Amino acid sequence: LHMRSQSPVQSLRMIMPPIPAGSVVPGWGAFMTTTWSNVWAEEESYYFDYEMLDGQIGFGYGFNDAFGLGLVYDNRHYFGGQMDGFIQSFHDIVGMSQNGRDEVKKGLSRVGRVGATTEETKADVFNNNGVTLFATYDLTDGDHAIPAMNMSVSLRYGLESAQGFVETHPLDYGISFGLAKRLSPRWYAHALVSLCLYEHDQVSDELGATPIAMKDRQFGGLLAFGYQWTERTTLLMQYMPYEEAIENVSGLNEPSHEIHLGLKYRTRTAGVFEFGVIENAVTFDNSPDFGFHLGWVESF
Repeated sequence: LHMRSQSPVQSLRMIMPPIPAGSVVPGWGAFMTTTWSNVWAEEESYYFDYEMLDGQIGFGYGFNDAFGLGLVYDNRHYFGGQMDGFIQSFHDIVGMSQNGRDEVKKGLSRVGRVGATTEETKADVFNNNGVTLFATYDLTDGDHAIPAMNMSVSLRYGLESAQGFVETHPLDYGISFGLAKRLSPRWYAHALVSLCLYEHDQVSDELGATPIAMKDRQFGGLLAFGYQWTERTTLLMQYMPYEEAIENVSGLNEPSHEIHLGLKYRTRTAGVFEFGVIENAVTFDNSPDFGFHLGWVESF
């Protein structure tokens, strides 16, 4: 799935595009995605209560079946959403703890740091967007014994950064390596590992709180399994871990873990459509609570 991490801190900066091995198609291509996620976390030193809409529009060109270039515009918009009631009802049905979310109003948009005083603001201070240029190259095609392998590099220019970052228009860099292997006539797997290097690594103390120290580099990964259900439909399960992005805030200085379940459907004339859901069944502080994903990919 063309999906980036939706975790609270990871989504403030560049995330390496998940470019799988063997995905280059000669000629022009395009994709559009939107991901709607809900975040809730309440700890002694901070709290999050918001929803985020993460959109991407990208174009690419494959010079052959191994080397391609692409340009992606991304935008993350934070707001008070509409999923709180649905999520609370689901937690009640399956017997999960609400962790305090049923004690506040639904549809709020707020983030806060708690200390001697509480500094609360609307979540839209996290709004950010940027443009990413990437290149990818398939190192091997793969065969019955070895997987296909690729290397990708990216450069992102921040058009709008989340409020409080010292650098307004950062230049961030990323590199990733991917493996792809068909395990059987119907099953296949993808694995990715990425490293991002960031220009800005600190949030200023405009709110009167201790500056937050952001890590200047971050590892991430993706492990995905696909099952070709029909000739045109593939079912997907993905696991996306990311290294912690903050060094000095308890709870947020832990890795994020996201699980995606979805499908891709190839139409006869209109490209490939994808749908997915997000769940944070591993950790709860620095991961999205729940989310939906829609995407479209076309090769011309």
